[in-house]
Amino acid sequence: MTICGAPVAPRTPSSTARPADLYGFRNKVGHTFGLDDFYDWTPTGQCCFLMEAGSATRIMEFDQWMPRDFRRRLKGR
Repeated sequence: MTICGAPVAPRTPSSTARPADLYGFRNKVGHTFGLDDFYDWTPTGQCCFLMEAGSATRIMEFDQWMPRDFRRRLKGR
């Protein structure tokens, strides 16, 4: 089974998921919110967030801000 293109084993308890697996899942969920990966630049003052490959293993404050900012910009159209 895949979710947003990421392979996910069916009926796998989340307690057995490895942090690397959860990172991939969280990153793919970010893409469903319209967020892009950051490969060539890092926003000023930010060091670790899910959309920057391999820099965070949990949801950071900046990760929470990005969908809100995306929605704010979308509402203005």
